[in-house]
Amino acid sequence: MPILLVAGAGLVAYWSRTKPVEVTVVYDLGKNAPRASRLTVSFRPKASSGGATPVTWEFPAGSEPRRRHRHQLHLKPGSYEVRARLSLRALGDRPAEVRRIRRTVEIASGRDQRITLRFR
Repeated sequence: MPILLVAGAGLVAYWSRTKPVEVTVVYDLGKNAPRASRLTVSFRPKASSGGATPVTWEFPAGSEPRRRHRHQLHLKPGSYEVRARLSLRALGDRPAEVRRIRRTVEIASGRDQRITLRFR
């Protein structure tokens, strides 16, 4: 009986290490929000050689994007390379430009997490 309990605990521990967790990603557009035209982000597992599928949000001219934009996704625990690209439209004397963020994040097993990406 004790062997079954230890084996069961081992299986639960292994399963929880590989079970996807809910990740809330907050994009802080800051003072760039009125100029935002497109936000593209991708999460690529560092252990994988395959490409990541990017997610894109469009902010049409005349719309009022919120300063903070968020979404939720499910990721398996591990190390990920995050690439985010914010396209800004020309406004007044400020030309159109692109702001980029590239960073590595660690997704821990067994608990939901929150990641904030700030565009300056």
